[in-house]
Amino acid sequence: MLAAALSSVAAGVCHDNADCLHNGDCVHASCVCDPGWLGETCELLKVGRAPLVGAYGARPNVTSWGGFSTGSINGTYHLYVAEIITPSASNSTCGLTAWQTNSRCVHATATSLGGPYTFSDVAVGVWCHGPQITVDNTSGVPKYLLFHIPNRPNGTAVGCSPAGSPKEDHHQPDRIAPEDHLSQDVGRAAATGGSPLHVSDSPYGPWTPAFPPGLKSSFNPSPVLFANGSILFVGQDWKVQAAPSWRGPWQTRGQVEWHGDGGTGCSRSVSTRRWVCHGWEDPFLWYDGKRRVWKMLAHVWPSWLPDEPACDHDYAARVAGFAWSYDAINWHRSPVPPFSNAVQHVDGSISYLSTRERPKLVLAADHTPLALFSGASANPPPWGCKIKPGVDSTYTLFVPVLR
Repeated sequence: MLAAALSSVAAGVCHDNADCLHNGDCVHASCVCDPGWLGETCELLKVGRAPLVGAYGARPNVTSWGGFSTGSINGTYHLYVAEIITPSASNSTCGLTAWQTNSRCVHATATSLGGPYTFSDVAVGVWCHGPQITVDNTSGVPKYLLFHIPNRPNGTAVGCSPAGSPKEDHHQPDRIAPEDHLSQDVGRAAATGGSPLHVSDSPYGPWTPAFPPGLKSSFNPSPVLFANGSILFVGQDWKVQAAPSWRGPWQTRGQVEWHGDGGTGCSRSVSTRRWVCHGWEDPFLWYDGKRRVWKMLAHVWPSWLPDEPACDHDYAARVAGFAWSYDAINWHRSPVPPFSNAVQHVDGSISYLSTRERPKLVLAADHTPLALFSGASANPPPWGCKIKPGVDSTYTLFVPVLR
């Protein structure tokens, strides 16, 4: 039934806006896409050309892994980004292998949305990861809300060996499942009094940890704040939490239920004849008020069967997924990736990333996309993992979305 429906849409026949993924209108059996989207079913993000220099972490070379910008505040753009630091006594520069010990949430600024952004200050020190900023204006005075993976206060960055891995065995293996990252990191944070939320009266801080009643910590939380102050977020545990205000009380509304394939499951690589499996992680959530539909971008995460090595060309085969929902619980996944690992630059050159994760959209007032930020790994072919020891080319990427 689903396959038949998809084939009819692919033939240019839509029956309603759901066949256009709610990214466009079904007009005379064809999809007319909203700004920022294209394709027969409006399944593709209309990405433009990226600057030659990444948004953060490319020049100067600092390991960073995805961030999110507030947009312009009095002419200044504010990016909150995960940065992996190298202690002064370390024998070698620390790369993304040290993210579970050496990550902090940094505030950087720029004069344009695409940057490049320069370091301004540390919002939340070691350990903090996966930041996403939102601003509450309900009182007339802005309150800046920085959600993140629950931090571990007073953390200590670990020195790294010449191979780029922490000297002490605090990091997890390359192939650990996202669910294991979630349980271990949230557990560590809870044990040390960490918070999943810091608040401030200024984008420059200082930031105060908040512990709203009922708010459960999550991995890579993505909040959506409404004009009346009510708020909802989904994290990588796929629990949907909501509250009348960020101050709470928070309640769990339910668990995400998936509908449609969306690139999940396992298949054998055409090129290598090896098995590769896909899952979804790193949700970015928004509400399209015009269409009254929830929408989501996610990183599609590949893994291998236990007897397979974890680094090769297939790691970059698919990097993104799109889904929509009427209630933020039941999600309908598109079978087509909204973008790929290929990034075209302003000079016409193309980079093929070994992975592209932590997708976050900057939205226009009409809830259509303006720009895409991602955590990018530029390791060239032969494809290496993002955290391959001794090799690290990770940075935060900005790409405009064409209107």
